Amino acid sequence: MPTINDLDITKPDGATEAVAVLDNYIREAKEALKTTFAIEHSLLGAHKFLSGDTASRPAASVAGRLYINTQLKTIQLDDGTAWADLIHYYQRTKVGSYTGDGTSNKGITGLGFTPTFLLVIPLTGTNPSFMKTTAFAGSSSHKLSDNTTSTTGIDTLDADGFTIDADANVNTVVYQYFASRDVP
Repeated sequence: MPTINDLDITKPDGATEAVAVLDNYIREAKEALKTTFAIEHSLLGAHKFLSGDTASRPAASVAGRLYINTQLKTIQLDDGTAWADLIHYYQRTKVGSYTGDGTSNKGITGLGFTPTFLLVIPLTGTNPSFMKTTAFAGSSSHKLSDNTTSTTGIDTLDADGFTIDADANVNTVVYQYFASRDVP
């Protein structure tokens, strides 16, 4: 397949060429651009990306193709074998809050990624703050108030959030969290 460098720029400009020959030159240039830059237009209409819900999405088979998933509200990339969310791929931080209800093993979801670092800070009262990274094994987290390891603060870093235990979920206390993840 020719690349852009293989195009013969000495070909006539069309003044004496037949229309069919000029069309062929245009086709050659188009194919050379596609090959050179490894691009492909997969459009439904003029300048539109493929879009729809997950069930309507074509099977992954064309590496580099984009799909706007209207159901999941993400832009997805076809890697040739599977679809991956680009929005979640690039999202690396999230700040939010929750109000404690006193229960253990409470899941906080909606981050859109698995955090590799999490900081939980109470906004009211004298309750301790907690930090957890992927370096902490099991349900261990760091209790900032006395610089100790705790198993009753942040239990786990989950696929779409995190799970907290009783000391990071005191009833009626408002907590703010900062979650981040490493670049994939």
